[in-house]
Amino acid sequence: MEAMVGVLKDYKSFPAAIREVYQTARSAAGEKALLYDNIYYDMALATFKHLLTSDEYKEYERPFKNPGEDLFLLIHI
Repeated sequence: MEAMVGVLKDYKSFPAAIREVYQTARSAAGEKALLYDNIYYDMALATFKHLLTSDEYKEYERPFKNPGEDLFLLIHI
């Protein structure tokens, strides 16, 4: 697997499909979106959800089902 590396000078340079996610993450609403609303998880899972069985999807979803559930570890470690 290869990664594309380059300079993105502004949000207009981001691919349209991910622009809103990154703009949200860098905004005042970013902490809530990342830690409570799981926006990166939702975006990542959407790319391969069609390849999963129902049981596999439920297993991937399990740790993220309750937004903010694991914040204690992030805050206290």
